[in-house]
Amino acid sequence: MRNSMEEIQSGKIELLDILVDIRLTNVTEIKIVQEVVGFINAKYQEHQTILQPATVAAWILNRQEIPNLYATSSRGYNKQRLKFQNQYSVLVREELLPRAVDEILMEKLPQNLHQDLTMAINSSTSQEQSDGVDIFEILANINLANVTEFQVIEEAFNYIYINYPGATGRINLSDVCALILNHKSVSSLYATSAEEYKQLKQTYVSKYQPEVKQIIHQMVAKVHSEGSEHSLSQDSLISVNHHRRKKLTKSWNT
Repeated sequence: MRNSMEEIQSGKIELLDILVDIRLTNVTEIKIVQEVVGFINAKYQEHQTILQPATVAAWILNRQEIPNLYATSSRGYNKQRLKFQNQYSVLVREELLPRAVDEILMEKLPQNLHQDLTMAINSSTSQEQSDGVDIFEILANINLANVTEFQVIEEAFNYIYINYPGATGRINLSDVCALILNHKSVSSLYATSAEEYKQLKQTYVSKYQPEVKQIIHQMVAKVHSEGSEHSLSQDSLISVNHHRRKKLTKSWNT
């Protein structure tokens, strides 16, 4: 983080400038998007125009029983990936993913067509295949954003620079944000459009922001005391996440 106190206090720092230094990846988001795309490709190819991966993924990611698993280092990424695989992959694949697809289709298809499609899918021998999914291309282009993530990045950045001006080199913003976003009291608010983003931002401010601010204070103090991990070294993954954050910030978060 390389901006001056004068810029912070004058309000000249924008979210796009902050995102340049963010090395933050939500393993839960990646794995769920991968599962969703593979599931739709295997069983719902004819209905891809009304069954968007972002909508299905957001439905699952906003569930309380699915936690964020953010990482900022290669070691942390692998640890979170194993945690998702061991604790949540079966729940997502066998319960939440079919429910999400069924509810979304029920909203968009006439009842008789929905029933016919459900019968056809249930009798199909197709298996979900996600191994061939190009996750980098999907993540770079999918219209999916965690409103809480963007708010936490901006709020944590401002708090560090205002309250710890002499320790910004020691306090890694990505590590702080990962600790906050992985906290059990911090909820995901995934949006799939500019309209949803604005609605969920209002929800965040009115319902979650006060408690999140307290968690920001705690986690900044923790990282200030204990230091930070090394930055995530998976440059391809960092690049696509930054590309998407930048794109959606320009079009939605204004």
